[in-house]
Amino acid sequence: MTIEIHSVADLAPDEREQLFDRTSNITEISGRVTDIIDRVTTEGDVALRDLTEEFDECTIGAIDATEDAERAYDELDLSLQTTIDRAIQTITDRYEPRASDSTSLRRIPLSRVGVCIDPCQQGSATQLLHQTLPAQAAGVDHIAVVLPPQTESQELALGVAHRLEVDRIYRLSRAQAVAALAYGTESVFAVQKIVGGMNQWTAAAKDQVRDDAAIDGAYTAPACVIIANEGTTIDHIVGSLSIHRKYTKAPLVVLSPDEAQLKTVQDRLGCAESDSHGEHEQVHSRLQQAHSGLFSVRSLSEAVGFVNEYSPTVASVQTDENATIERRLKNTGHIVRGPITAHKIMETGPNIGPTQGATTTESPLSAHSFLKNQSVQSDTPDHEDIYTDFVSADNV
Repeated sequence: MTIEIHSVADLAPDEREQLFDRTSNITEISGRVTDIIDRVTTEGDVALRDLTEEFDECTIGAIDATEDAERAYDELDLSLQTTIDRAIQTITDRYEPRASDSTSLRRIPLSRVGVCIDPCQQGSATQLLHQTLPAQAAGVDHIAVVLPPQTESQELALGVAHRLEVDRIYRLSRAQAVAALAYGTESVFAVQKIVGGMNQWTAAAKDQVRDDAAIDGAYTAPACVIIANEGTTIDHIVGSLSIHRKYTKAPLVVLSPDEAQLKTVQDRLGCAESDSHGEHEQVHSRLQQAHSGLFSVRSLSEAVGFVNEYSPTVASVQTDENATIERRLKNTGHIVRGPITAHKIMETGPNIGPTQGATTTESPLSAHSFLKNQSVQSDTPDHEDIYTDFVSADNV
């Protein structure tokens, strides 16, 4: 089936609502998620094992996999271990919190944090780096990681978890993992804050436990918008779409005032001869899903308006007016200058950020996500009577 090219200006009100509202999949499963949370809080580890068999179609022995991580790391190639070390250093430098300039403000790290890594085709280790290192940079004492229970697909992430020296690793996923982290079980320690997760079940569960454990937002697959114009290279557009394909349910949008360019992208993705690895086929399929597509705009200003309303996790700006456009993009977690590449994903984590339109009010993870502020009142005896009259008047 050919990917249709839509005009943003011609979208009917109901079409715009369907395109921009990315929360419906969470609402639809909220009742089922409530049942899962109730089971975990009452049945503990028994519920975790039963729910893992139901949702992940596998059986787990020990829920705590911390001791398995060292073996996984030792079995990685030396070159891969070196790459992990480099990534850790680069990402740590990026997330290192700046000291407060104010002596009256103290920043205190949270004590216990849980990091959710959900099942997906690829990218678990990258997610783990960008969700754990900010917590470590903040000085969090105890970091627990939940990895999908399918061990054969998680060896790299398990090895990275060992290299990061996280405190606990659990073989869990989805809503049951969130419930275990929020309330604890026989095997799982409860935490103060839960971050990460790109699965709708994880997002729905985080929303329901937020009164008992802080969360970073309703994270699901990160929507990506590419802004292009007449001068953008087709290879850059298609390459960016292919790199982002790893997140199987992540919405993808391409905006351009050049409809001929969009037609070329359409043809390239539909050409089997240029798709030896099946990447174009996956992108082609994704662009036909809800909240995705190729869209023509009348101007780059209309593209900016679309992005600010759509509120994606990532905006890749690939035009000859990048600086001007960047300043006008207010509602996106990450702005990628130029095409999306593996290097940018690895070192800057553009796919880790608020989703489902949450970028209108929330920011991507940083060390500050794991710090709380405490004000400190200095001792100023020489000025203690300055506000006496004001305080007296204010309490009449």
